[in-house]
Amino acid sequence: MTNGTTLTVKANKQETEECNSVFITDLTTLRLPTVFPEADKIIRSVQQNRGSFFLNLAGLNPAIAPRDELVSVLTALRKTPEIVTGNESELAYLMGTHDRDRIVREAFPDTRLLLLTLADQGSVLRFEDEILPLPAYPVAPDRVLDETGAGDTYAGIMLGSLYTEPYARWSRSHVLLACNTAAFGAALAVQTLRTRLTDGEMEQVRQFHSSQQRPT
Repeated sequence: MTNGTTLTVKANKQETEECNSVFITDLTTLRLPTVFPEADKIIRSVQQNRGSFFLNLAGLNPAIAPRDELVSVLTALRKTPEIVTGNESELAYLMGTHDRDRIVREAFPDTRLLLLTLADQGSVLRFEDEILPLPAYPVAPDRVLDETGAGDTYAGIMLGSLYTEPYARWSRSHVLLACNTAAFGAALAVQTLRTRLTDGEMEQVRQFHSSQQRPT
C-alpha cells in the first residue's frame, strides 16, 4: 500500500497472500486532518498483518507546520515506523537540535532502521542501534545536472533492495547493500534532467546490486 504517486503494480492472489504489506507515507501528508484518520487505520492494519510502516520526513520545515504539531501527530500514531528517512535539516527541525550525533542516537528510538541523508556527504545509518556512516557514490561536479527526485530515487531503490529479503531476515550486510545500491541509483538520477530513472538506468542499478552481493 502506498500514499502518493506510483506506477501500476499487478500481483496475483498467491503473491498477495505471501507478502507482508508496506505502508509508505510522508509526515507532511500524514499531518493533514483529512488524511490522518484513514492513514492511522491503514497503519493499524499493517501492524495486525505484520507489515512495515515506512515514514519519510521529506519537506519538513517551519513553513509546513509548527514543530509541536508534527510531534503531536507522531505521538498520536498507534505504530512506530520500522523505517524512517530524512535529511539533516528535516530531522534537525523535528528534533529541535542541530547536534548530528544526538539526532542519529535519539530520533525515533524504537525504529529499526533510521537513515539520515547528507547529500554529497553521504548518509548516516542506524540499524538496530548500530550507527554506520555511508559515503555518497561519487559524481563529478560538472556531471550533476539536477538533484530533483534524487531523494525519492534513493528511497525507492533502498526499499526495493531491502524487500528482496523478508523483513525478519534483514541483516547488517543486507541493509548496507540496499543503501549502497540506493546511493548508486541516486548518483545516476542527479546526472539527468529526468525525475525517474529509465529502464536502462534501472538495469544498471540491478547490475550494481548483483556485483556487490557476496556469496553466502
